[in-house]
Amino acid sequence: MTDSNDSDEAAVTPTPLSGDRPKETLAEDRLGFAGFAGALAQSIARMAPRDGMVLAVHGPWGSGKTSAVNMALDALANMEPPEARPIVARFNPWWFSEQENLTRAFFSEVSAALGPKVSSRVIEGLKNVARRAAGAKGLIGAGIGLIPGVGAFKDLAESGLEALGAAASDERSLDASRHELEQALRDEDKRILIVIDDVDRLPADEARQIFRLVKSVADLPNVIYLLVFDREIARRALNEAADPNGPEWLEKIVQASFDLPPAHRIDLQRLFLGKLEEIIGPSPPIQPGRWPDVFHRAVAPWLRTPRDTTRLANAIAVAWPVVADKVDLADFIAIETLRLMEPEVYDLVRHNASALTGLGEVREDQKAFAERLLAAAGEARRGDVRSSLELLFPRLERAWSNRSYDGGFMAGWDKVRRICSPRRFPSYFTFSLCDDVLADIELEEVVALLADPVAFGARIEAYRGHRRRGGGTKADLVLDEIIHDQTLIAPERRTQAARTLIQAGDHFLQETEARGFAMVPGLWRIWWGVEAALIAIKPAERVKVMCEAMATSPSLQTLAHIVSSLRTEHGRHGEDHAKPVANRLVGGNGLTKVETAFAARMMREAADGTLLSRPGLRSILFSWAGTADETVVRDWTAMMMDTDAGAVRLAQVVTSMAIGGALGSYTQIEIPRVDRKALAEIVDVDALVSRLDASRGRDPANDAVIDLFFKGLGARD
Repeated sequence: MTDSNDSDEAAVTPTPLSGDRPKETLAEDRLGFAGFAGALAQSIARMAPRDGMVLAVHGPWGSGKTSAVNMALDALANMEPPEARPIVARFNPWWFSEQENLTRAFFSEVSAALGPKVSSRVIEGLKNVARRAAGAKGLIGAGIGLIPGVGAFKDLAESGLEALGAAASDERSLDASRHELEQALRDEDKRILIVIDDVDRLPADEARQIFRLVKSVADLPNVIYLLVFDREIARRALNEAADPNGPEWLEKIVQASFDLPPAHRIDLQRLFLGKLEEIIGPSPPIQPGRWPDVFHRAVAPWLRTPRDTTRLANAIAVAWPVVADKVDLADFIAIETLRLMEPEVYDLVRHNASALTGLGEVREDQKAFAERLLAAAGEARRGDVRSSLELLFPRLERAWSNRSYDGGFMAGWDKVRRICSPRRFPSYFTFSLCDDVLADIELEEVVALLADPVAFGARIEAYRGHRRRGGGTKADLVLDEIIHDQTLIAPERRTQAARTLIQAGDHFLQETEARGFAMVPGLWRIWWGVEAALIAIKPAERVKVMCEAMATSPSLQTLAHIVSSLRTEHGRHGEDHAKPVANRLVGGNGLTKVETAFAARMMREAADGTLLSRPGLRSILFSWAGTADETVVRDWTAMMMDTDAGAVRLAQVVTSMAIGGALGSYTQIEIPRVDRKALAEIVDVDALVSRLDASRGRDPANDAVIDLFFKGLGARD
């Protein structure tokens, strides 16, 4: 190892990122799972269950459960004699999450995996049981053939399984079909191992469905089920069920459980150091006398699972080539560890250079800040966080341990590019998010607030006031994430998320929108966000959510645009824009219910006098006109023209401003526009013109609005 220095050249070896991919074979074992996997394989090989058997492998997320099971299957595949090897079928319900029927998907994939390895009687028996258990005539869904990693699935679906529809008319009961399958499995005298992985990644209702499924078919002869899940997550999922005895299912279903032995911390540390050597090279630019202390006190405590090592190694692989000649490697790895594992602490660090760097006096407010750093960490991790931060920032040693350094130390620390140097500190945050980007922790917080429409609206209001240097606001970033990341909102929370987005929709709107060729109107983007949430829930639930919102949501511009967008999908604003029936968010009856609810809301707003002062009134009125009798809106606008204030307000909202310029000039000017033909849908134009003419000269402020209206109307005439 060599000391770091200020050379402009750094030896950086390009390194591919390490995927969070489970290990497949015993030869790949680096964490001591081979013994466990071999023992599990031996146990399975010795089983000959006449009445079925359910086994389970337990372990926390990221602990390597899937790798251990893969190694056990590798051991089984190489076991001698060959007759000791069971036929293996794998089912990962995560691939099928949110499909209408997990039971159907389960039997389909098991049938596909077994294929020619068992008799046609077994395959037919599985089909018959599946047809009745799933409550469907066929096992083939449009998306099933697209499941990744199931190569034989599509061929089987196109051949053997397509006969299900024709066979669905017989009247045999589920019990009779089960009996036939049981007899076929006994006669087959071949053991079948069905591995069901990632149960703990499913939403609670789907996890319960998988456990019910296994419970219902657990006693099939010669069939061994191996379930792979986190016991505590599964218990929580079952606790949410209506049945108070739900958690006891685990004891009733699983005959034998195996807890994955935790990877030893020494093995995890060696795994990480091996990855680090691949990234940095065999002779890293590191201070050999300091690195062991930094590693064991500021990095190793957070390497708790194989996934932790992969995440940290990948973060370093991405960032190190960019900062290699600007930072101390040991400090950089330590600060990256905090960024990934203790993001709230990291966020405080990167925003408080003046309180952490240098060797100035430690005042009372700085001591208070030091305690804030610890409070930001999880309670169980505060000791490790303190130890890490003291290594990185000697100034904190003065606050916590009353240990001090004289000024001569800082020159040496600056030379080797330590993070405690005020001059070097910014280099460690080259990849940090600036204030006008949404940090992961902020995104998690705002997504959690979707459960509370009032709190969510307040947060969006605050973000709307934060204008970004690149244009738009932080509120736009929230909307972008919701539109484009379908995994952001958990399936069980999407209905409430849709309600909240409609409730808070108008909070995303700016009083004055930026205009230009590439600008997307704010209401369009709000609709895309609402649509993304609604698509994830059932059609009947969509209609219910929207009808409720029409009655209660304060975001009237959002409501009006939702109605207009739904009408466009159905071709009500021109057939060219209509979507195919299958792609519409709601059916015809659903649209009618939403329109009726919106029309009722508009009548209420018109009656209580609040409508006239609403922002975005022009688009609201046109949406109302599309859902009500053609005279209703014109009657209301006629009533508003009884006063100068009402007439001027109508003139104001129907006058839009376009960007234009004189011929041969690059100067852009705003030009008023009033579309007389469109305006006639909501107001008697001639009556409005007469009323405005009569009110001229009474109020200079009103005259300015009236002049713009007439100028815009003349431009259209």
